[in-house]
Amino acid sequence: MELKRIHQNAIVMLFEGDMTRAEIASQLQIAESTLYNWLKDDDFSKAYDDHVKTIMSKSSGKALNTMLSLLSAKSEMVRFNAAKDIMDRGGLAPIDKQEIKQDINFDIVIDDWDDDDA
Repeated sequence: MELKRIHQNAIVMLFEGDMTRAEIASQLQIAESTLYNWLKDDDFSKAYDDHVKTIMSKSSGKALNTMLSLLSAKSEMVRFNAAKDIMDRGGLAPIDKQEIKQDINFDIVIDDWDDDDA
């Protein structure tokens, strides 16, 4: 399917989430079944996913700044959760399990002993 302006408008409206699918179809002057068919189309789905990724990448800086500002919040729990989230997402999450291996070599020496030694 070649995506036209009407498809792009549908993608934006679906992403914004302010309208039902029936309202979107009405706004675009298409049948609701047409919109449902578009949603099943691989090209349309890929374009929708690309739109989501674009919006997310544009918003990531703002989201990080929000998390950083929460490090100065009055609530200790908010500060803790912000710090934990930043550390986790930065790949600095605590290790759940550590494997420790150590080679231990020792000699056991048994001397002959007599009954007199006892």
